[in-house]
Amino acid sequence: MTEEKTVETASFPPVMTVDQVAAYLQLSKRTVYNMAAAGDLPAAKVGDQWRFYRPEIDRWLVGLSRANVGDSTPVEPIEGATHGKV
Repeated sequence: MTEEKTVETASFPPVMTVDQVAAYLQLSKRTVYNMAAAGDLPAAKVGDQWRFYRPEIDRWLVGLSRANVGDSTPVEPIEGATHGKV
């Protein structure tokens, strides 16, 4: 049996940088940049830097996982999230 490197979610803050999201999702930084710029990954551009809200990343990932197995169950909204509305 091989031991896989796992990412402990508690070690990631609620608002993450590109580097942190890349580590969290085990993707390259370039892939994270490309997905954020294309609108494929929930992100906000703050000045010239991308920021990612971890609960939104988790919600997005659950939605992708469900879609991949044909489950159309909606993902629960994040409590207290404004979804870009102020």
